[in-house]
Formats: sequence, structure tokens, C-alpha cells
Amino acid sequence: MSTPVISAREADVLELLGEHLSNAEIAARLFISVRTVESHVSSLLRKLEVPDRRALSRHAPEPARGEPARRAPALPAPLTAFVGRARERGELAAAVTARRLVTAVGLGGVGKTRLALAVAADAAGDFADGVCFVDLVPVTDPGRVGAAVAAAMGAERAREPDLPRRSSLGPAAGGGPAPVPVRR
Repeated sequence: MSTPVISAREADVLELLGEHLSNAEIAARLFISVRTVESHVSSLLRKLEVPDRRALSRHAPEPARGEPARRAPALPAPLTAFVGRARERGELAAAVTARRLVTAVGLGGVGKTRLALAVAADAAGDFADGVCFVDLVPVTDPGRVGAAVAAAMGAERAREPDLPRRSSLGPAAGGGPAPVPVRR
């Protein structure tokens, strides 16, 4: 019997299955659709010849002792290079450095998210805990915005159903401010 060939993305999914995340949580961490996660899980079940997710989670690699678990990339990888908008990029970078909360406003499709991601990628090294991306498009209940942000930042309390609307993310985020591009 030969060793099954597992793709890099399947390995990512398997690792997150080991953390007992749902398909939706895995999709959010890897910036892929839930349907794509389902496809990878099905493929892993077949390749590893195991009956269910619980058995898959036992095949997940364990983090090395003393090392924190590897996190999914904090920002989605752009498909194209960011061109132009130097003035807006500089202004937004200055605003993020000077203020705790910055909002980019404009019509849909003008590139607010892409601009925020470019600035966040540039600023990532300036923050001890880096930066992360929070997609709020699927959040329909305003009371769940805090939980979505906490989940994207890897806060333990993100999975608690009674997460208060005004929860503190300080300890989960390393205690310091970090730019969080939010898409709504």
C-alpha cells in the first residue's frame, strides 16, 4: 500500500480539522469557500481511508512542543499587483498609524478593501502581532461583529455563544493595537 499524496491545501485543512474547527471556520481561516473545504474533507476521507471527521482529526499533525500552532495567513493573497493610488495609500497608512479606528468609505467596487489590504500588508511588520483580515459580509447580526473579529484574531472566546458585544480583544491580540482590515 502506497502513502497517499496530500496536497498542500489538503494538509492545511487537515491541520485545522485537528483543531476541531467547523467547515465554516476552516473556510474563514483559509479564505476559501465552505464548499471547497467540504471537497477537501471528502478527498482526505477517501485518501486516508477513514470513516469520519473525528478519525481525520487524529491524522492531523500535532504542533511541536513549545511552539504555537501555525496560523493561517492573516491577509488574503492578492491575485494581482497593486498599482497606483499612491496618495490614498499614503493617507490611509498615516491614518492607521495615528488612530485606533480608521474607516475607508466609498461606493461598492472602487477598491476600498484592496487598498486596505495593501496598506495592512505594508504595515504588518510595524505591529508585534501582525495584522489580520475580517470579512464581515457574511455577518448579518450586528451583535456578532465582535465575535467575527475575535475569531479572525484567534481569540479563544470567539467560539463562546454568549460573547459580549463589547468584549475586550486586548489579551487575545497580544495587548496592543493592530490594523484589522474589515470588509462589510
